[in-house]
Amino acid sequence: MAQNNLGLAYANLPTGDRAQNLRQAIDCYQAAFSVYTKAAFPERWATVQNNLGNVYSDLPTGDREHNLRKAIKAFDAALSIYTRDDFPADWAMTQNNLGAAYWDLPTGDRVQNLQKAIACYEAALSVYTRDDFREKWAVTQNNLGTAYQNLPTGDRAQNLEKAIEAFNAALTVCTKDDFPAAWAMTQNNLGNGYQRLPTGDRGQNLQKAIACYEAALSVYTRDYFPEKWAAIKNNLAVAYADLPTGDRALNL
Repeated sequence: MAQNNLGLAYANLPTGDRAQNLRQAIDCYQAAFSVYTKAAFPERWATVQNNLGNVYSDLPTGDREHNLRKAIKAFDAALSIYTRDDFPADWAMTQNNLGAAYWDLPTGDRVQNLQKAIACYEAALSVYTRDDFREKWAVTQNNLGTAYQNLPTGDRAQNLEKAIEAFNAALTVCTKDDFPAAWAMTQNNLGNGYQRLPTGDRGQNLQKAIACYEAALSVYTRDYFPEKWAAIKNNLAVAYADLPTGDRALNL
């Protein structure tokens, strides 16, 4: 248990070399496996596997595909113990983590990776309800929306409508007052959904996108979030440039 806890401490350490801290965490989790075997301590073994998967997912150095494949392997291992019936909350958490790993995977069939991510997020949402797990439900809704938004195959409009539905759902819990940074991120994601939507009134879609981007910029300021501020400013400029209504010169 001490090795697992030490691994968590290294994984969450906000100072020092991030990659080195995470490598230390991996060493601690591997040490924990010398005692926490699947046969002798199945639940604790699954916990360490999930923690190990999170560290490999976050590791900023090394081969990204290699790290994420290890993360996926660890999450799958945890799910061999964390079943929906016996450990519903842990099962949902690990499904969400597994979905994020598939979403980030830079190699392989992008469509299949995103479809696996969607399946994981939808599985998690069968446990993470709005009433019982409000914050986790909102986070998973945002993850689901992002996966649908990036899905390159199928009905593009339908995928984006599902993304927009998921982002709007997340925003019913993820408010500006309670979760300002997450709210701003979701507003930006929602804006992207409206901007890319190929159906409906193009002008109205872009006006909605502009409103979302401007909302996000009320939190993502240049001083505190310079990179995100710049990215959303760019999104906002694209939306104004594409706007088919109003004064063309003023929009540009």
